[in-house]
Amino acid sequence: MTEEQKPPQGAVPCKICFETIDGEYARLMIKLRHEELTKKEFFIAIIKGFLEDEPNLKQFLKSYRDWETDRKST
Repeated sequence: MTEEQKPPQGAVPCKICFETIDGEYARLMIKLRHEELTKKEFFIAIIKGFLEDEPNLKQFLKSYRDWETDRKST
């Protein structure tokens, strides 16, 4: 583990888990392999972007919420 990867002193490691269907999981793994990212690297990047209000991620999430709202109302 590099110095950059080490959590701050006193930080408690936590796990984030969720369920998905096997087809989506397979697609995720294929795309991650293509992008040369591990699952951990991908989710850490997404979480950091979310916490740091990364503009492209914020726009994506807004579009996603709008799409979900439209989908649920039809």
